[in-house]
Amino acid sequence: MRLGFDIKFLKNRLGLSATYFQYIDGPRILPNPISPTTGYTTYYLNALKTKRPDLNFQYQADLIQTANGINWDVLVNISTFQDRYTETATWSTNLWQLLYY
Repeated sequence: MRLGFDIKFLKNRLGLSATYFQYIDGPRILPNPISPTTGYTTYYLNALKTKRPDLNFQYQADLIQTANGINWDVLVNISTFQDRYTETATWSTNLWQLLYY
């Protein structure tokens, strides 16, 4: 899902853009450490789901524009990207520990 808008003012010399998106990924492979006495150090579960929301603001300004083509533009970008875990396989981890420990 992605939502956004883009607004320009003063003959496109000032601008504001905002975007929100949410990306859900998974299940991904999750490495879990186990006792080395089993002969292995890690086992892998296909069990990790993540949600990645982002709110992104972008400010743009054309500070200097001359007739001979010299321009000075400024762009500021602020982002709140996060990677949140929404689901892990705790039942699989507990079952593995009961069977092999």
